Amino acid sequence: MQEVDSSRRLPLELRPLATAQDLVVSRRQLTDLGLGHEAVKFRTGGGVWRDLGPRVVVLHSGELTRRQRAWAGLLHAGPEAALALATAAEAGGLRGYLEWTVHVAVPHGREVGHLDHPMVSIRLHQTRHASSELAPARTPARHNLPRAVVEMASAAHADNRTRAVIAAAIQQRLLRPADLSRLVEARPTLPKRLLIRETIADVAGGAQSLPELDYARALRRAGLPEPTRQRKVCRPNGVWYLDNDFDDWLVTIEVNGMQHHDLLASEADDVRRGGLQRRGRLVVDVSSYSVRHRERVAVLRTAEALMSRGWVPSPSVRTRLMRYSREENWPLEAA
Repeated sequence: MQEVDSSRRLPLELRPLATAQDLVVSRRQLTDLGLGHEAVKFRTGGGVWRDLGPRVVVLHSGELTRRQRAWAGLLHAGPEAALALATAAEAGGLRGYLEWTVHVAVPHGREVGHLDHPMVSIRLHQTRHASSELAPARTPARHNLPRAVVEMASAAHADNRTRAVIAAAIQQRLLRPADLSRLVEARPTLPKRLLIRETIADVAGGAQSLPELDYARALRRAGLPEPTRQRKVCRPNGVWYLDNDFDDWLVTIEVNGMQHHDLLASEADDVRRGGLQRRGRLVVDVSSYSVRHRERVAVLRTAEALMSRGWVPSPSVRTRLMRYSREENWPLEAA
């Protein structure tokens, strides 16, 4: 209602632009429409409109919506700019990674600074390809989701966030691993490229959560065999997916989070585990807490299960496992 009422009070020549840009305009656009400095100053000074930094005006005096903040970022940045990183990813549907800051890609060499305003924080990212790989027919202009997600992951301060962003985009069924891989392969100088490639491969292989990605990396570092992830098993009472299945040794490792403390989930797991064990499979539960905070214990428990079923580690892997065992004060069985 606020936006409708605000647009009705605008000069006629301004209404189409105001409607198209969610009541956020640049001072240059106002000048082009015949609204000069004094006319704008009269309205902003009287509290009818509001300045958003030196280049942008919002045509009302209320709070900004997220779209209005995005428009402010784009108009502050100038021509050939595009929403980027988390801002573009949010607009593309990514859930769980909202940021207060509006991220905007601008052409390399653009002499426009960041903006810190009580109503909007804008960060500019210079690139030689600011206006390429745009989401088609979207306003305000934004990078497409593969580029937004990859660059968001690449810019993350922590590796865990890099991996979580990649996993989330695929788990939320917004992107396929191949969508991300094509972009990463085309950018040999992308920061964190190896980590992003590894994470895409892990998620494509079935790792469905950050603890499972952590578990996959821990196995790889220790030199243990690679499991089949999210292996589909059809049984008379339904279809099951095994988190980490070492089929050659009939060992399954389940990485369980807090949801498995729920009674119904626990009962369902017990039924599944019983069915697997009756068929000779060893099922071992590893908590997500253990994977994150006692990674080497998770590796040792896996190694114990595999060795009990005939797996023989190489001398170098055995040496590493014995070191883990000493450091964690964990007697390694079947060593």
